[in-house]
Amino acid sequence: MPRPTKGPFSLDFNDLFVEAIAAVRARREIREELETLQDPPDLLAVILANREMLLSSLREQFDRTEMVGNRLHELLVEAAGPVGLEVLTGLVEGVMTMRSVVDEFSLAEPLPESTHELRQIRLRLERRTNVVVPRRDLPDDSAAALEAELDVCEALLAELVRREVDLLAAARPRAREALEFRALETDWEVRRSDTVQALESAVFSCALTALNTAVTEETAPRMRVKSFDGLRQSVTTERIVLTDAYERLEHMIRERSDGSFGIAGPRGVGKSTLVRFFATTRGVHGLPDDEEHERSAGKRPRLGVVVSAPVAYQPRDFVLHLYAELCKRVIGGDGDTTARSESEPEPRFAGAPLRWVHAWLMVLGGGALAVTAGLLALLGLHRPLWVMHPFADAGTVLLGTAMIATTALFVRNVKLVPARGAIRLQARRKDKVWPAVVVPALVVDGLIMITAGNGWQSHTWQLLGAVAGVLVSIPAFVLAHRVRNLLSRVEFPDELPLSAERQLRELAVERLRGIRYQQSFAHERSMAVKAGGAIGFDVGGKRGETRQEIAKTYPELVGDLRAFLAAVAQQHTVVIGVDELDKLRSYQDVENFLNDIKSVFGVTGCFFLVSVSEDAAAGFERRGAPFRDVFDSAFDDVLSVRLLDMGCSRRIVYGLLLGWTKPFVGLCYVLSGGLARDLRRSARELVSHRTDGDEIELGAVALAMCRREAEARADAIRHELMRDPFDALNIDLLAKVADLTPADATVPSLLKWHDELSSWAPAVAPGEPIPSAVRLGSELAAFLLFAATVLEFFDPAEVAERIREAEKPGGGAKCLSTLATARRSLALSPGISMAHTRLFRTAWTMDS
Repeated sequence: MPRPTKGPFSLDFNDLFVEAIAAVRARREIREELETLQDPPDLLAVILANREMLLSSLREQFDRTEMVGNRLHELLVEAAGPVGLEVLTGLVEGVMTMRSVVDEFSLAEPLPESTHELRQIRLRLERRTNVVVPRRDLPDDSAAALEAELDVCEALLAELVRREVDLLAAARPRAREALEFRALETDWEVRRSDTVQALESAVFSCALTALNTAVTEETAPRMRVKSFDGLRQSVTTERIVLTDAYERLEHMIRERSDGSFGIAGPRGVGKSTLVRFFATTRGVHGLPDDEEHERSAGKRPRLGVVVSAPVAYQPRDFVLHLYAELCKRVIGGDGDTTARSESEPEPRFAGAPLRWVHAWLMVLGGGALAVTAGLLALLGLHRPLWVMHPFADAGTVLLGTAMIATTALFVRNVKLVPARGAIRLQARRKDKVWPAVVVPALVVDGLIMITAGNGWQSHTWQLLGAVAGVLVSIPAFVLAHRVRNLLSRVEFPDELPLSAERQLRELAVERLRGIRYQQSFAHERSMAVKAGGAIGFDVGGKRGETRQEIAKTYPELVGDLRAFLAAVAQQHTVVIGVDELDKLRSYQDVENFLNDIKSVFGVTGCFFLVSVSEDAAAGFERRGAPFRDVFDSAFDDVLSVRLLDMGCSRRIVYGLLLGWTKPFVGLCYVLSGGLARDLRRSARELVSHRTDGDEIELGAVALAMCRREAEARADAIRHELMRDPFDALNIDLLAKVADLTPADATVPSLLKWHDELSSWAPAVAPGEPIPSAVRLGSELAAFLLFAATVLEFFDPAEVAERIREAEKPGGGAKCLSTLATARRSLALSPGISMAHTRLFRTAWTMDS
């Protein structure tokens, strides 16, 4: 069944994008903010520049909606009936062929031969699809002639797409009679509405970022919140912000013909987002070498797939999973359904399989001979006396001559034309017109003379019937012989070039079917034709075929996958992401995993991105040479994704709501530790402390957020200590924690509690295990010092000058990144956290 290229349920991202931009620009808060700004930003230019990032964030939702639309189109094709199916097949093949041809000849040299070849392909396609577009006279200049012919081909392509959409729309009323179609139609409308809303939200976030950047009072210690739409989504919703890691990876891909790269970094830093971005978009644009890259890459779009490393690792199963996901990505939509529903390509004639056409031609020829034998036997049994009838005999001769001439002309001039998956009759082009005049004249004259001579009352009709039977059997057997010759061929040449996209998709369907199913085929047929009475004969045949696929070995499977990757890389730049490698159970599992999958690496035009956690990488480094060996042999390069800096954090929170100033961004940044997910959590908590007038005061919100976290940490430590309530250190620390009152905390009280907990912790001899109570006490003490430092730095009276000082280049320990590092190190190493906090306090002379 053909897959329509466009239909009533197609999802065009460009159309949705335009719709979302119009909706965002019509919002009241956006209009009001643009009117208040002295130098408003060009929102349309900003949104268009971030188009690829917006598409990447919605790719999965877009694909799920498109999958439902593809199933609806399949039901529309079924409702169109056999005739509609045949027409649609021609239109779909025509669209795919014309797209491929236009792309190919757009890059061709402007030579007269190219123009002539393009015109011939277009004319053949017009004859095949019965779609004709107005032609134009070509200019004498070769380049202009090729351009004009390409314009005609574009017009033909647009007309083919329009007829395809009209055909599917006409079948919609019949399709709606089925319950499945109505249910899927409702589901598609809901999914499309959700996709539009998600896209509108992403575009709105992009507009908020541009407007927040243009605010002049950016260091004010007070902010008024004007929009909350960006905070309504889950913190797991990706907001892509291009950092230097994105640009570095883009350069690494552009500079190589293939490669495998490790993506290292702590959890939550955005490794998965980066991998998905490069697997679902065209990559980073706006770089200095964009023009050179476009010339070298040509029109090879990126095609990517992201798979997760399995917790229970089996190399064969993982390679099969990767292979299947890549096939489904090439097929598009629901690849498994396509593999189940699409049968093996088989040549067809008039909608019927060619093998059945051969069988019925044999039946027709045999039946005609049987009729002839029966009529001749009837003549012999009656043994009629031959009586001269001049007019009747002459008419019989004329009719016989006309039948013989018609049969001879048919056998001589009509041929079978094979095409991709279809066979059709085609007459040889002749300039002679006499057969069209002479044969009808012979038939008419013969009928008149037989009727005038009363020939129908004798045995003339039996004789003519016998002759007709012989003459019918001859072309039937001739055509059957030609069909059999066609069936013996391996390839069916097409009069039109099959698009490379279609070839790749057919290959993917075949490979996915081979992965999913073990095939077994059996064919049998038997036929019989008998004439009445004692005369008759049988035409029969029986054929059987059985094929069972044997599971391939792992090396054979890897070889097949590499070959398929090479085929896909002929048309696409392939990006494969392997995510969540840090979830494997042990370092040995990671090492085995890399050793097994690196056999797939090294295919020209393919890039592999494997995410590795910072903890796993550090653990392997401590193991020494074994990890370094497998790491160096598996990856061409390793990209470390760093924590967010102040600039990246500003771009993320600017997309959440309207009204930000730098001190509030800095507060969320240090409380999140530079992790994007925690940054959105901090922003949501910050907004929850707004007043009735939607205003937020910096000192009050900073104190409230630090008090809440201090109370939550004290409760968590108390719960952990209660696991062993009889341990002496646990009892002692529980008493210390009970004396804390985080709900009334101030800077002096926080520093006092920090000093008490720091002096309480007993010393631990080198090499001895650290008691859990000591570690928990140190962790709480480190947070109390961190919270006091945050409150001191974000004092509303001094924060504006401090923010400007912290943003100066070469600020060293004065940068907010020092405090963010202290926040992130709290759970990993309280000692390192306190060291960074004291370094920050010393740089700002807070202890003087």
